[in-house]
Amino acid sequence: MPQLGPMGWEGAELSASEYMLPLGAEQRAEIEAGPEAPGPCIEALAGTMRPRLDHGQGFMLLRGLPRDLPAASVLRALGRHLGTALPAEADPTFCDVLLLRPDAPARLTLLSAASVHNALLLRDKPLLTSLYAASPALGDGIAFQVSGGVFAGYRGPAVPEAAVPETLRTALEAPGLSLSMQGGDVLVLNPFLVWLRDRPEASHLALRASQTRMDFPEWAPPMQSLAAAG
Repeated sequence: MPQLGPMGWEGAELSASEYMLPLGAEQRAEIEAGPEAPGPCIEALAGTMRPRLDHGQGFMLLRGLPRDLPAASVLRALGRHLGTALPAEADPTFCDVLLLRPDAPARLTLLSAASVHNALLLRDKPLLTSLYAASPALGDGIAFQVSGGVFAGYRGPAVPEAAVPETLRTALEAPGLSLSMQGGDVLVLNPFLVWLRDRPEASHLALRASQTRMDFPEWAPPMQSLAAAG
């Protein structure tokens, strides 16, 4: 069945006001104070982001931080309010929340996993069925699951173009949303709902959320091993 609601967005439908969060002076001050400092304003910001990341459009762009702040400190200050940090070697495409801070201004493209799913539902149901049986731990690049009514899409390392069926290639080449990231920007996304078409050189922090998709019974045992092994 189609995946409906805000997670099934098309790039042309979104305005910047729907995904961009300009940071206020108090939020910036708490982030600049570092990850060990109290952060009530950041916790309030995280409370705003959680439903959007979990069952909304799946990403937010935070703007307004000085570009000269150490990336690791910025990501930890934000990330501790959104989940538990995974090991640095963990697969950054298999996590509930991924924070990215590009090393320089960058342009990247985001795709809605639900929109790719829905395109395949219309054009190639047998292929979609096979992707529900796919195993990322065995090297499958794309897999879908629904557990307890909760949708997740996994897109791992790129697979050879020749191995990608035409209908899937067409869905993956949909326009998506093109983002222009400025110095200091932080992109916060749920990789189970939003896929990066191009990933810039960036510092990142992968997190497990309290309400996690990482434990879906259909793929939890092999994928947990993969995440731990990197």
